[in-house]
Amino acid sequence: MFRKSLRHILNLSLSTLASRLLGLLRDVVMMSALGTGIYSSAFLLAFTVPNLFRRLLGEGALSSAFTPVFTGLVQNKRIHDAWQTANQTLTYLAIVTGAIILIGVLSMEGALRAGWLGSDWGVAVPFFQWLLPYTLLICMAAILTAALNSLGKFLIASFSPILLNIAMIGAIVLGGFVWKQEPRALAFTLCGGVLAGGCLQLLLPALQALASGWKPAADTSHTPHLLEVKTLFLTATVGAAVIQLNTLISRVLAYKVSEDAVAQLYLASRMTELPLGMFSVAIYTVLFPLLARHSAANDRQAFSETFENGTILTLIITLPAMFGLAVLAEPIISLLFVWGRFEADQVAQIGPLLAIHAIGIPFYSLIALTIRGFHASKDMKSPVRIAVYSLFFNTVLSIALMVPFGVIGLASANTITSILQTLFLFGVFRRHHFNIPIGSILAQTARILAISAVMGGACYILRLWWLPNPENASKVTLAVATSGIILSGMAIYAALVWASGLKTSILRWLKK
Repeated sequence: MFRKSLRHILNLSLSTLASRLLGLLRDVVMMSALGTGIYSSAFLLAFTVPNLFRRLLGEGALSSAFTPVFTGLVQNKRIHDAWQTANQTLTYLAIVTGAIILIGVLSMEGALRAGWLGSDWGVAVPFFQWLLPYTLLICMAAILTAALNSLGKFLIASFSPILLNIAMIGAIVLGGFVWKQEPRALAFTLCGGVLAGGCLQLLLPALQALASGWKPAADTSHTPHLLEVKTLFLTATVGAAVIQLNTLISRVLAYKVSEDAVAQLYLASRMTELPLGMFSVAIYTVLFPLLARHSAANDRQAFSETFENGTILTLIITLPAMFGLAVLAEPIISLLFVWGRFEADQVAQIGPLLAIHAIGIPFYSLIALTIRGFHASKDMKSPVRIAVYSLFFNTVLSIALMVPFGVIGLASANTITSILQTLFLFGVFRRHHFNIPIGSILAQTARILAISAVMGGACYILRLWWLPNPENASKVTLAVATSGIILSGMAIYAALVWASGLKTSILRWLKK
């Protein structure tokens, strides 16, 4: 069983890495073909809406509510009831999402024809209409994937984002480089790629579910199991909605700042997702069952020690990533994205945004870890309440800062809000649940911060001394120089960690 679990973890980790790299390639190709102009921003803003519903009605709240009910029925050998609950959930999901799509498409068309929308929103509305049907595809796929995961079949779920990325890359290559489409037509071709990817994301889990005993049927009946799914869904949906609304509000406000702002903000955010996705997710995924076990046993000392070690390990990884990404923001963007319609002058505008987002990396990671700590101690309400406060604060701060500072103000508002949310979560968590040793955490954080700052300073000096001017250097030269600085920074950081004595603490925790 243990070896089987390790195999699942390895498969999921490798597919996550492949998905992240393909996502990065997708963004590089998309920005090369579209640039950061009005059509790129309009597409990204429109794509935010189906992703919002995906988090609410698919992979997020509804999937989280459906999974424990389906799993419980499977464990009790009630396979027929489990698949019936799946069919009921899929039926009502199709009804709700179908209504959302129909109302959304018709209301947007009416507003467009009535002239209620400005020229900038007139550009974005057709993309909203094209992308809304993706909501139905991805939400249905998410429920089938959750059912398969409950049956111990994980690989199909991990391939879902890979299929979407491949379809979108294929659409961009065909439209931009084969058919030589202009930006507006290419953006619509990209919408077609999203819908094709959504069909593939639904087809694969549907085929495996059929092979696993699923017999699809429309079922509008009500059973106690469906009622349980609904109850859990209503509890979970608030937290999921708050997170997605933060992203939507930031992009809507950015769309009003300039035609480039949404794409610029998107790229800066995406570049921080690689360290977040590859490392932070792995840490809290491993820690969550440990914390839940200690909480169930009411072992406060073990819970506090595990949470403290997880916090320190998170900071050991994310603080140097913060400094490195902030120092090398512009050369990394220049290396990856300056192709085709993505012009060199965009680098100077996106670089500061990436540096600001990089500051938030440790805080976003700690937010995710602390929320798992709340959930492990069966407190679902406190993190939701703090998330609602954070949404309000982020909205107010974004509006206040975007007027004098534009898109820089929006990025700053997001990062400041993440800092405040982290402090609130830690404060409430320590007071209401377990006596987390804040003094010890702060002392070790100071050491890691100092080491990371020294590494960041060394990378900055190397950048001044070693890095050529991106406008005059070839891609190969820029790649070699940037990689050399990154590897040098990693070596300096490892040496400083070794000399500081943190190595012993890390090895002791990993051994446990």
